Amino acid sequence: MNRFQLNTFKIINSELKSKIVGCKINNITVINSHDFLCTLSMVKNEKLLISLNHQHPFLSLINVKEVAPTIMGKLNELLRKLLKDTYIVSVDLVNDDRIVCFKMQKANDFYEIVSFSAYLECIPQRANLVFVDAENKIMHALHYAPITSARPILNGLSYELPPHSNLLKEEAGPSIKEIKEASESYYHSALETHKKEKFLPLYRYIK
Repeated sequence: MNRFQLNTFKIINSELKSKIVGCKINNITVINSHDFLCTLSMVKNEKLLISLNHQHPFLSLINVKEVAPTIMGKLNELLRKLLKDTYIVSVDLVNDDRIVCFKMQKANDFYEIVSFSAYLECIPQRANLVFVDAENKIMHALHYAPITSARPILNGLSYELPPHSNLLKEEAGPSIKEIKEASESYYHSALETHKKEKFLPLYRYIK
């Protein structure tokens, strides 16, 4: 699968704006250590695939017929805690780069509506998912960076966007059909990784 360029993300973002804004995330399925699916309340035949694969991070709505059981672990616990039963308020590309900001709302344990954002940084080799509160303070991140780094990512710090990528001039993006075909092909290969990770403890035990 080739890396999706900025023009491709613009096409994907346009579709997401028209289809998933206002939806509730009904369920999360973790496919492997870096890919997961979101089941959406008002999108019947498709699910949102989010991949944080370091080689080619991307997101896309795909037609899913086969959904494997979720991989249990920290990623599953984090995503279910933060995303399940959450409403998507808006979806926007930011920083003129391959960074998608989801603004969301969710009722807390006291039935108060809480607003927060999720930044999906689809930068090859530096893919990340960062959750920030209404005051732009980091709540959780898939990958953290120490205070000594050029761009620290730690809970409680203010979120800063990654340095702007110097993207080359691109040709027109592919069609939405081509994007979905590439995304669905990737999903089927991710299911193979799912099987390996699911049974990894058993393989180690037998070995």
